[in-house]
Amino acid sequence: MHKNHGHLMHERHADGTISDETMVAQPSEVIGLYEETKLKAFKKVLNQLILFLAHLPMSIPDNQGIEFSDVDEKMKVLSSADMEFRQQLLQEQGVLTTVVTILELLNDNRTMDIAASSNETPGASSSKKASKKAKGVIEFEALKKEVSCASLRLLYLAILDNPESQMDLADHLSTLIGYVPIDDSGYATECITHMLSTNAELQESKVKTKDIEYFITMIRNNPLSASYLELLRSVCSCGGNGIDANQGRVVDMWLDQSKDL
Repeated sequence: MHKNHGHLMHERHADGTISDETMVAQPSEVIGLYEETKLKAFKKVLNQLILFLAHLPMSIPDNQGIEFSDVDEKMKVLSSADMEFRQQLLQEQGVLTTVVTILELLNDNRTMDIAASSNETPGASSSKKASKKAKGVIEFEALKKEVSCASLRLLYLAILDNPESQMDLADHLSTLIGYVPIDDSGYATECITHMLSTNAELQESKVKTKDIEYFITMIRNNPLSASYLELLRSVCSCGGNGIDANQGRVVDMWLDQSKDL
């Protein structure tokens, strides 16, 4: 099976038949997702894909979410072999790339500006324009938080104990790092630490100097947060074995650029 972005997501039934379940957005279309109705529709797709990976029924009534506790309980009994086929299907359909591209756009200041200005009324006074823009920013931030939480949870399930999917997602490591300070769910951190702690090839080929610099910057800005120190520690070892190149870069940057810490 080859990658084919924007195709239908399929559900394989017990009798071997496959039915089309939901459409995955193409990367070329995601720029329009700052619109509230499209973001809500995308969130529903994310939740369906989470249920798909967890081997749970994918039907979700309109205007309803899913019980993540049900997903968590199901994941306790699923093995990596149970997950592998569905993870592979999402990877081959380009779902991971699409989702992480949307995350990148949602965290872009230009998208925020578009979302904020969409509430403006032509001819309105400056004060009314400012008020509507501020309201637009608040609404967008709330919606972004909901969508990013579901997106990061989906990405975590899609790469869990799957080195091939991890290598694909690691091409967007900087996007995940950008969500660490604003992601209350913790799944941005979970994605990063899981990949770094289980995939030595990824450690050696995907972690860039700028990523380590970002970790150190987060520690400087949040000196009391142990989670940021844990992220920095995670680039130094994998499976109990040290990653010499990354350890050297951490030491050099810590001594040369972080004497204030």
